[in-house]
Amino acid sequence: MEEIILFLGSIRTGEYEYILDQGLNVGALIDSNATSVFQDREKLVWIESVDFSTKNKLELLYQAIDRLKNKFTVSVIFNTRESYIYEHCKLSEYLRLPTMSEDVIESLSNKTLMKSIFVDKLGQDSTAQYAEIKSVDQLDIFVKNAQFPIILKPMDLAASMFVRKVHSREDLYTEYENIVCGIKKYYKKNKSSEVTDISIQVEQFLEGSVHSIDIIVSHNSEAWVTPIVDVKTGHDIGFEDFHHFVRRAPTILSPEQKNIAYNLALNAIQALRMHSCIAHVEFIQTIDGPKLLEIAGRPGAHRNRLIEKSYGFSLHQEFINLSFGKVPEIPKQEKYNCAIITPFPKQHKIFHKTSAIEESKHLLSFSGLNLRADEGCEIGPASRGYYSSFSIELISNKRKQIDKDIETIEKTNYF
Repeated sequence: MEEIILFLGSIRTGEYEYILDQGLNVGALIDSNATSVFQDREKLVWIESVDFSTKNKLELLYQAIDRLKNKFTVSVIFNTRESYIYEHCKLSEYLRLPTMSEDVIESLSNKTLMKSIFVDKLGQDSTAQYAEIKSVDQLDIFVKNAQFPIILKPMDLAASMFVRKVHSREDLYTEYENIVCGIKKYYKKNKSSEVTDISIQVEQFLEGSVHSIDIIVSHNSEAWVTPIVDVKTGHDIGFEDFHHFVRRAPTILSPEQKNIAYNLALNAIQALRMHSCIAHVEFIQTIDGPKLLEIAGRPGAHRNRLIEKSYGFSLHQEFINLSFGKVPEIPKQEKYNCAIITPFPKQHKIFHKTSAIEESKHLLSFSGLNLRADEGCEIGPASRGYYSSFSIELISNKRKQIDKDIETIEKTNYF
């Protein structure tokens, strides 16, 4: 029986093409609630949709896997979204593929538990001061011992959704109520469930630049680091928002800074007991060195595409090679400068493919445009619970050209 590489939940441009080029079969078990529509269905040898929000979702997923097993042997399951980490674990167990235990999955899904492990295993200086908050009273206790600004964020969501920076006590309670209200609405709309017991993570705001490292981790926890990616957030360009506006490679960090960051990232995934995954480690480079933000048990958004275009290898393919018993080969020398930009509106809008979006194709380093939102759908800032509506890909052998085109995009009103 032929083998298949299965994507779980959703699949998007830049995640699967290199795998197809190697002559491998690719399939997808799609969440019917996914916000983006996959356009290249004819390129996959198998595709089914399941409602991941229903109470009996595991039963439905197992049934879909049983149908798939009548045609193919599943070699690797890829999850590239935070939302599906639990389902990825359970389906891997069902197929008897290597996967992390549920207590490890819990530490990856609960940001406060994750921070507590960082502090316990790596020391208080490894991350920002933090606390789990379930009430205004608990929030008061934290701010008595902290300096503004502070950050409020959900415990278990990704993509910088509902993350708020609070500058003063006068704004604190309003922002706290806004984030709680936003999370309740999000769960009701996207998870088909009501939530009453909402925990918020509050942490000290750290000044510095954001970066990330994706690490290929084997079933026995052997690890291979991949090149560092630099991130410019919405906050960096004047938004009251922390969406990842720019992801780019190669990094501007010095060799010494990179080595220190790599060591911190490797120690962090060991502390969390991660294995059998691609670990996505986010950190902030401060004047006192790198500080951990959070870690995900899946590849970073757009990471496969960014690394492939910058360094000439596929992050996903190297993980597949590891699953087939081959040692990952990670080139360290970049071939091109590459950036992927995801503009967001500052306010709630209705999406239209404007002329400004089309005109991005005239940028000298333009390489691709990927529309995620459908015409006429609702879009808005990440801090209000929205995902990106489109992305622009830039590639050049000149870093200055990428800088110039990013600056142009930053100044353009796409909405």
